Amino acid sequence: MTISSIDSQNQAPEPSWQPPPAEQNRAVSYYKTAFLDKALWLGGLVALCMSTVRMQYSVITGCAELGFAVLTFYMVYLLRHHPHKVEAISTAAIVSYWLLFMTIFVYFPNNKTRFILFFLLAAAALFLKGRQRGTYWVIGILLSVILAHVLMQDSGYSHLDIATGTIHTLVLLVIFDYYEQLVRHQQVELSEANQRLENEVRQRTLELQQANEALLQEKDFLHSLSYKDQLTGLYNRYKIEEVFEYQKALTDRYNEQFSLILMDVDHFKQINDQYGHDIGDEVIKGVADVLRQHTRKSDLIVRWGGDEFVILATKTELTHMVELAEAIRCDIAMAPLSVLDNKSVTVSIGVAAVVTEDTLKTMLRRADDALYEAKREGRNRVKANQAI
Repeated sequence: MTISSIDSQNQAPEPSWQPPPAEQNRAVSYYKTAFLDKALWLGGLVALCMSTVRMQYSVITGCAELGFAVLTFYMVYLLRHHPHKVEAISTAAIVSYWLLFMTIFVYFPNNKTRFILFFLLAAAALFLKGRQRGTYWVIGILLSVILAHVLMQDSGYSHLDIATGTIHTLVLLVIFDYYEQLVRHQQVELSEANQRLENEVRQRTLELQQANEALLQEKDFLHSLSYKDQLTGLYNRYKIEEVFEYQKALTDRYNEQFSLILMDVDHFKQINDQYGHDIGDEVIKGVADVLRQHTRKSDLIVRWGGDEFVILATKTELTHMVELAEAIRCDIAMAPLSVLDNKSVTVSIGVAAVVTEDTLKTMLRRADDALYEAKREGRNRVKANQAI
């Protein structure tokens, strides 16, 4: 088992996503405030209108309605100017509605619909105080109604009516509890689904980034393959075309000289035939190492093909290029190779310096002419092409 797999097993599962507590509190407070504002306005207006009606039957209830209306409008004022006190105002509103409804319940026994008011109050208490605290409020409201019914000689309701209303209210609590659990369960499922989706998007994004990085690496590798010789690590003939155009532009504009060496290994076919191609490859790599030792970073070394090499030296005149070529020739000739049983190899070299009308093709042709002149004269020598 790998370390990464052990770490992944030891990691605790990521918790389901939940909105930040501050955002949850703001949302709950907003809806509580909106509901309470409308409930107070509506209750105040109804109480104000009903106070004129109830005054004709009972001064006490009429004054209670009027006092309730004034109180609700004051609570609306407080709520709009101090929305952060919504919990305290909601408590005051529930108590105020309860006092009003109890007054109506006690003083209007002939009103057979007054018990319904407590259903509305119970629902409001559940919404404003939540399931747990709201349940306590509902039970307290029911107990107060039952107590008032017992103490009154005639409440206008039978014991069965009160019992039925109480049971209905308790059923309302059960329904509300199951509904809240359902909503919470759906929220958890939605949060987990969102978390899974985010994890999947994160994983796909990571895979895409890795794929892009792999493509970039492959692109760089293919670019390297297009310019590099795999045996020696030198540039191939495609690179010299790019460098030549750049150096020729410098020559045309600033008269900067550069020169070129074209060389090949003498009797390289015989080496391959006698020792095999693997040994021939080692000879080519050994020659490439010598060329690196004699050139600058600004110079370009190219494996032109087979046993042929090209060196393009910047800011170098023909005479200096010939000296460089001679140093390379001597170094190669004086270095016995273990792969050839301590025998040495020789190279023939042709040198050419750039002229105004040159292209890469014409410059290489002149260097090639000098190379073949060196071969005709016996190999293992340097010849320069003096352009007129």
